[in-house]
Amino acid sequence: PGAARPARGVRTSRRRAPRAARRLRAGGGAMVSLMEGVDVPARFCDTFVGTDQDVKDISNVKPETKWCLLELPKEQMQELEQGGTLYFQSQAGGTGVDDGGANLCSRDATLSLEFLENSNSQFIAWVQEVTAEEKAAEGAASGELGAEGENPEAKKSVTQVCEVFGQVRGHLFTKPAQVNVQRVRALLSKQPLGVEATMGVKPDQFMTTSMLQYEVAASPAQLSAVLEEGPFVEVDGYWRLLPTALEREILDAAVTIVSARGWEPEDVDAEALFAEVQQHLGSASVPSLEVLRKSLRTVAAPPRSAGEAPTQAPADADKASAAGKPSEAAEAPAATALDSTAAVTAAPTAAPTLLDSATAPSDGGKPAAAAAPKAAGKRISLDREKVRKFHVLQVLQTTPAKVRDRFNLPTPAPRPKRQRLGGGRPGGASDAGGPALSVEEFGTVLQEITGATEKLQAEDVWKALGNQAYCDEFEGTVHALDETTLPQDPRERLARLLAVQSHWNPERLAAFIAPVLGAGQKVDAWLMKQTRAVHVELEPGKEVRLLGKKFAM
Repeated sequence: PGAARPARGVRTSRRRAPRAARRLRAGGGAMVSLMEGVDVPARFCDTFVGTDQDVKDISNVKPETKWCLLELPKEQMQELEQGGTLYFQSQAGGTGVDDGGANLCSRDATLSLEFLENSNSQFIAWVQEVTAEEKAAEGAASGELGAEGENPEAKKSVTQVCEVFGQVRGHLFTKPAQVNVQRVRALLSKQPLGVEATMGVKPDQFMTTSMLQYEVAASPAQLSAVLEEGPFVEVDGYWRLLPTALEREILDAAVTIVSARGWEPEDVDAEALFAEVQQHLGSASVPSLEVLRKSLRTVAAPPRSAGEAPTQAPADADKASAAGKPSEAAEAPAATALDSTAAVTAAPTAAPTLLDSATAPSDGGKPAAAAAPKAAGKRISLDREKVRKFHVLQVLQTTPAKVRDRFNLPTPAPRPKRQRLGGGRPGGASDAGGPALSVEEFGTVLQEITGATEKLQAEDVWKALGNQAYCDEFEGTVHALDETTLPQDPRERLARLLAVQSHWNPERLAAFIAPVLGAGQKVDAWLMKQTRAVHVELEPGKEVRLLGKKFAM
């Protein structure tokens, strides 16, 4: 109550209450329960309007109903009982029947709606107690509440009455819904960060938080979470889209500066780093420290609780165990990186974070717990493993020819042409950057970046890449794929992925679909219904099972 709510929400209007409800409120009572074994007389109130249709009128427009039953989860029911407000919100912001449907939003939940129609007549009514005076005033003693010829003495004992005031065709039930991130992207796509012409200007199309709440069918809490976690930044009170290319450029500049300055990745002065990055890229690209923090979110170290011991990396722990002594960051071997950021990813172990300063020995040999800790808001802590993964993903943004030249990889022989089974990009086709990197070549690059002693297999490559790349199953090549640009609807996402390439490895396709499936849905069963399986002989005598488009899609 009292909080700003979106204006687009279609709230239920306060219609004139039925007579039973008005009398109930006036009396200060509450609707009572039916007593077992006791007959309660029922009647239709004066304002009742039926919605039934005769069979001969079944093709006509159905009469408008004033009532609808809505089934709510326990949490939203409690919120409503405590005085909260639920409102309907258009999903696409359109008008009429083509508005993309609607969600039901509460303070911290977004629910999709489905309507179950019932061909039987369904009525809603009040059951309440009535006094002798009320019965007399409403004609109860004259037979209105009972059948004709009924014993008058029995009528006097009637203490309850049921009054039907509405008719419904069915009921609405709800399901948890995900916030449409693509809708937020579309709204903010006209105001990307990094455009010099927009700096210092506040055009009408720039959107504030309240404007986004008006346009996006989501609860305020969930919308705030999307803005916090996604590539969106608030500059001077207006939300801007952080383009993937600019985010990658800011991230690359930041880790390069940390390495060049010799700063500890786990304890970086935020203001100093911001000044360096802004000087390098300009104030249009990095207008505030919050933009820098948002760009570094993929490599930022998770916060640690006070007193938590530093985490030892698995690789370093193995070496320490073999040597029979604790490992030290200074003894860890350096990894080969793509550029001058090698120093950031050199040591596989994580150095103490800011909170470790509270337990570090002071000059007197005692824990400096009483010493004032560094202000967390002015420090940035980078995770070495995440920075290393960033370097791995950067390989996909570099032309194959440059990657082969940097890592001394031989240029592969032209691949034999094979018949394509559908749409998608030809992974083995040559372009200005040379043939695309094969999975084996990428494994070699990954081995050099991580400093692994053994040759990496395809499983290791995909474990490192996650959902940031896909494999052309026919050519065996690796290609970048920005998962954040994929639709949130499972069927739309599947259609987009099948447009990227016609056939997918079942496990890799499931990894892209699982995050957007509803609770309780099994991704393998869902894919069996939405795709068709084919067996392709990629190597002589060896068939591989792939998933492709169904004929009806």
